[in-house]
Amino acid sequence: MRNSKIGGQAVIEGVMMRGESAAALACRDEKGEIRIKTWRLKPKSVWRKIPIIRGVVSFLGSISEGTKTLMDSANVFGEEEPSKFEQWVAKKFKVDLINVVIIIAAFLGLALAVGLFIVLPAALSSWTMSLFDLTSNSVRVWIEAGMKLVILFCYILLTSLLGDIKRVYMYHGAEHKTLNCYEHELELTVENVRNSKKFHNRCGTTFLFFVVLVGVVVTALINIENEVLRVLVKIALLPLTAGIAYELLMFVAKAKSPIFYPLKLPGMLLQKITTKEPDDKMIEVAITSFNAVLELDSDSALPIYDRFTFKYASDVKREGKKILTKAKVEFDADIDWVLVHVLAKKRSEISNFTKISIEEYDKAIKIIKERATGKPLWHILGYASFYGIDLISDSRGLIPRPETEELLLLAIKEAEGKNTVLDLCTGSGAIAIALAKNTELKVTAVDYSESAIELTNENINKIGVEVEVIKSDMFTELSGRKFDIIVSNPPYIPTKDIDNLQNEVKKHEPMMALDGGEDGLDFYRIIANNAKNHLNEGGVVLMEIGINQSKDVMELFSEYKDVEVKVDMLDVERIIIGRM
Repeated sequence: MRNSKIGGQAVIEGVMMRGESAAALACRDEKGEIRIKTWRLKPKSVWRKIPIIRGVVSFLGSISEGTKTLMDSANVFGEEEPSKFEQWVAKKFKVDLINVVIIIAAFLGLALAVGLFIVLPAALSSWTMSLFDLTSNSVRVWIEAGMKLVILFCYILLTSLLGDIKRVYMYHGAEHKTLNCYEHELELTVENVRNSKKFHNRCGTTFLFFVVLVGVVVTALINIENEVLRVLVKIALLPLTAGIAYELLMFVAKAKSPIFYPLKLPGMLLQKITTKEPDDKMIEVAITSFNAVLELDSDSALPIYDRFTFKYASDVKREGKKILTKAKVEFDADIDWVLVHVLAKKRSEISNFTKISIEEYDKAIKIIKERATGKPLWHILGYASFYGIDLISDSRGLIPRPETEELLLLAIKEAEGKNTVLDLCTGSGAIAIALAKNTELKVTAVDYSESAIELTNENINKIGVEVEVIKSDMFTELSGRKFDIIVSNPPYIPTKDIDNLQNEVKKHEPMMALDGGEDGLDFYRIIANNAKNHLNEGGVVLMEIGINQSKDVMELFSEYKDVEVKVDMLDVERIIIGRM
């Protein structure tokens, strides 16, 4: 047989293997793909070379690493957020959330073990002694030993009935079979591993039995009347108990003589419960993890890799803010929208503690880095959302703004009882398409830019609505046509202010959609002079305006009836309405 120092641990939908210098965790995710991460182990300290003490160090280290490994594997399948308490601790004490969860989970696991295998047996043995009026310490030792074994057996048996734990036990079988296959010098194929034994001498289940066995001996040496003090002393001696059990496990695992078989037998019997026959997919996971450790142990220069660890939305926000701040790019809610895009969730569904995969994290950071160049986010994503409609967005048309949705809402409100609407300066076609989708109006969209017309038609085809598109310099191609509603978000930036715009606007959005002439009012003059000739009786014109333009625009429409100004969500005068 081939000697091997690689050991393993079954986890949720996966297997962790640990060698002399490296470890690997492989899990199968919901999509059926095997995800794997590897890491280098710290060099063995002098304490790991001293008998018994090395067992104590290994015991304490396994609690921390085992808990983290279990959590990592759970994250592959789980989308549950940390509890409010865990979030509060992380925020209050400014510590990494994952470390908080590991500490809490390890503490709870240790507390459960102490409660089940120290406190409960002690309480039951004391009750039994009192019930039968017994006083002998040796009798107490045997009763307590029996209680521990019964509790251990029942605990393992009951957990094996749980569906998720049963699958862990199947992965436990895959782990053992893989180790046995390698140690018997067979090629690590699914078939060879499947035909290997599922029992192993260095199993953690056997270690648990030895901890109980050593605990019985330790209990026999403790002759303290006070029950509470007895329990506290046992808890204090738990590391020593684990250290001795570790040495016993290593000795028995190497022993070949039949005289040590009685020591191996209880652990093997317990393994009948904790190891189940795995399926081939589970075996593939175990082989993947084992091979990764084998390669890393054989070559210290090989790099480690992480192909499934989860991060949190807060990690994207923190790194994204750093990147964009350094690039001096104003980003407002851009990072949130990146997460919405990458995770395909609503903005309200994403919190700082929403888990994201490494692939999703990398994708989000890649987008943010491109955003740091000054390119508008919506051009990077290739679409912009307007009134719940995802429109193609690029440099051919103005990116639809939230305030324009308020113009749209007023137009929808005016649609009742009307038949036709004209969208002047349609750009990407946002207003026209939203009106066609949300009203019964017959919609006509007009723009002078060839590229804007092209973009509008692409968006119309994408959304699947009916809109008439006309290339026209405002009203020039609309001779004789009248509408019930004219709506427009025309260019309104004064020419002198163009240079003061953000780079992402003036460098990436069409100048034709921005420049409103010397005072920014050129297009309002055209509309004021021509709209009345293209409106039916009782018709209405609605226009978005720039900041501080309301007074001037209202004067231009002084001949219209009921001219009024509407404020937007920021209480800025943003929309002018004029009626025939």
